[in-house]
Amino acid sequence: MNIYINNIKYKNNNKLNIIQFCNTLKIKIPVFCYHENLNVAGNCRMCLVEIEKSPKPIVACSTPLINNMNIYTESPLTKKSRENVLEFLLVNHPLDCPICDQGGECDLQDNVKSFGIDRNRNFLYKKRSVEDKNLGATIKTIMTRCINCTRCVRFITEYTNNDSLKVLGRSNTTEIGTYINKFVKTEFSGNLVDLCPVGALTSKQYAFIGRPWELKKIKTLDYTDSLNIFINVFTKNISLSYNSNKNISNNLKNDKIVRILPNINYNFNDNWITDKTRFSFEGVYNNRLKDINIINNWNNNISLRKKSNTLKWKDFFLFKKSNKYDKNFINIKYNLNKNHFYKII
Repeated sequence: MNIYINNIKYKNNNKLNIIQFCNTLKIKIPVFCYHENLNVAGNCRMCLVEIEKSPKPIVACSTPLINNMNIYTESPLTKKSRENVLEFLLVNHPLDCPICDQGGECDLQDNVKSFGIDRNRNFLYKKRSVEDKNLGATIKTIMTRCINCTRCVRFITEYTNNDSLKVLGRSNTTEIGTYINKFVKTEFSGNLVDLCPVGALTSKQYAFIGRPWELKKIKTLDYTDSLNIFINVFTKNISLSYNSNKNISNNLKNDKIVRILPNINYNFNDNWITDKTRFSFEGVYNNRLKDINIINNWNNNISLRKKSNTLKWKDFFLFKKSNKYDKNFINIKYNLNKNHFYKII
């Protein structure tokens, strides 16, 4: 099969659509709703390209290749179509970039800079606002930023067999939400944050923590999963000498884990990870037991249980090496001026 892209001839023997074929050739076509692991929706219209003998631009994500197809990805018609799509998206989009957690890794920012118009037209038009949704303990929502790409809806439907997210309304009142007020109850809810191309769905744990260029990325394996899934761990230097001391900035001495994202691995997990993998690092920093609380005069009578002292961890491990404890750690004999029996609580 012969395919012509910008008057250059290519060979293709696979059943691909236009955008898949262009990705193999590393030809950039902007997208919002398209994702390689989700079903094609074709509703953002950002991937419009010009086809020879076609009266209007064609959606690249849903158009299959045919023999001797002549595609133009940089023609004036294609560029003008992309500018118009971005202009309509920005009509209702708030100017939240300085305070948006998606800043620096936002598809809308990148596409506006690369394919958007270089001037602004002022419309006598009131911006539309959408009520925020409460989707649970992990997802922060600012639905006014939503561009209705439906990535989150398709992921919930296809991968979790859950219909908690749907598209509501029509025309200018279209929004994504739940039919009734309820949480997104799934172990993969954190992937919605990765899928969202704008700042409509962000992580509550990562809110206002840092920018992508401030973080260090470490490729490693997930220790909580027996499949050894590939993940990217992002850390941020919390020392005051981050900019002045190069020795500290080049290692992890004063770094703190701020988020964990999936690393693409088509053999196991594609682009997805569980919430356990994504948020388990918080247990390293929060609710840690600093001292061992001990109780004196432990017996079956609850009223006689009295808090006595706290046992430091270093003292406990020193005592542990002395082998004066039982294997189940039920009763620990520790010498505090007198011999008493204590129990760890």
